[in-house]
Formats: sequence, structure tokens, C-alpha cells
Amino acid sequence: MTPEELERLRDRARALREGEPVDYVRALAELAEALPASDEKAECWARAAEIYMSRFANEAEAVAAYEKVLDVLPNHGVACEFLTEAYERRRRYDKLVALGSRRAENLQGAAKLAAHKEVARLASDRLARPEVAVQLWEAVLALEPNDAEARAALLAAAERSSRPSTWARLREGLKS
Repeated sequence: MTPEELERLRDRARALREGEPVDYVRALAELAEALPASDEKAECWARAAEIYMSRFANEAEAVAAYEKVLDVLPNHGVACEFLTEAYERRRRYDKLVALGSRRAENLQGAAKLAAHKEVARLASDRLARPEVAVQLWEAVLALEPNDAEARAALLAAAERSSRPSTWARLREGLKS
């Protein structure tokens, strides 16, 4: 897309800002799709998400827009908070675990360990996929090899997994 075409899309979005919200949202989405990954692209999607919620009470469209924000800016605070709440409400624990894991990776030190443990607990408690919990508890142990909670939870998750060899391997490895 040429710079002139992008500028036309920006002008159209600005012109529709005070008009019908549905037209403005469409213009924002069209502009966002045309832009390369940038803060401007993320801002277009974030603004669209805000309108979906404030003017249309359409959480599904807001979720989709905020997910596109995170594709561009993985640590966008508003998008992360909104999606965390929406995924909890909708019981989309798979997406909540993925979001939490991504956020945990961007932290440092004790905050990183705490975030990884929180995500691993969520996976153990809410997901019906013990293999995911095994991976998450292994990530906790990679950060803190002597964490008693992680060792116990890892063994419990491995025991529930569909692979007995995983449980046996971990049981032997964690004895030392």
C-alpha cells in the first residue's frame, strides 16, 4: 500500500470519527489492516475495541480487536487486562493460560517466577490437559529448581497425563 493510500485511509477515519460509530470502527479496522506492525496499528485496534464495548456492548468483537493489539504490542496493558477479564468470564482457560504465559516471559526475577507459578496453577486447576500443566510446571522448575510446590504439582500433573512414561521419568528425575 502506498503512503498516499494510507493517508487517504487515515483521512477517512478522521472524517468518520464524529459520525456513525459503526462507520468509524470499519474505517479504523481498514486502516489497521493496511498498516505495518506499529504503535499506530495497535492504537487503531485498541480504539476499535473501546468502541465495540462502549457503543455496541459487543465483547466478542472487542476481544478480537484486543487480540490484534497484542499481535503488535504483546505487553499492551489495557489489552492484557481486558482479555484477562474476558477470558475468565468466558471460561476460556486455554487462552487465559496462553496470555499469562506470554506475559510471564516478559517479566524478570521474582515477578517472573510468581507469574509462571500462577499460570501453572491455573492450568493445573482449570485445563483438562495435564500435558500443558506439565510443561508449565517444568518452566517454573527451570526458574527455581528446588520449588517444592512446583515439584509436587508437576508430579501430580504428570500422573494425570495420558503418558505414563512422562510420570515415571519425572518421578525418577525429581527424587534427586
